[in-house]
Amino acid sequence: MNENNMFGPSDPTWFYACAIVRDLDTGRLLLEHRTDDAPVNPGQWGFFGGGAEPRESPEACLLRELKEELDVTLQVSDLSAWTSYVNPRTSRRRHVFEVTAIRESSALAHTEGAGLGWVDVESAFQLGLSTSTRRDLEAYARGAIAVEPAVGADARAARLPNRSTDSPLEIPCAPCKVVR
Repeated sequence: MNENNMFGPSDPTWFYACAIVRDLDTGRLLLEHRTDDAPVNPGQWGFFGGGAEPRESPEACLLRELKEELDVTLQVSDLSAWTSYVNPRTSRRRHVFEVTAIRESSALAHTEGAGLGWVDVESAFQLGLSTSTRRDLEAYARGAIAVEPAVGADARAARLPNRSTDSPLEIPCAPCKVVR
């Protein structure tokens, strides 16, 4: 972060893009544990992502951040726009994408933060989540449908949010696996 505030440049076009990374085979989510000296949300758990660079689209921002933070190379087609809103805490736009192209078995080189972990949805709520991550994850869990692992066009249909139900995401998951 730079310039005038801890939430990013004073430029009103600056935004944040992040990913709800979910393994379609296990249903578990990949979260980042921030360092205790992080300038924003120190010591808390959150989604991978970050702030935009000049003239960057939300998709390009997220692809760059995932490359920087996890050393994974994805394509725009690997991203599903999930929500976008102005974060009331920061007054900045927050673009949230779902990413299902990363698996627990993927080789990840975690380069930022204190650690990362694959967690089931229920276990995620037991972690010290950042305010925005908790809010987004609560909405995601309410809007997601229970799914069986699927492939191809069926995978896309299976992970579309079902906004007509308030039931939590019900996918059998193993306990949290934290990687440091």
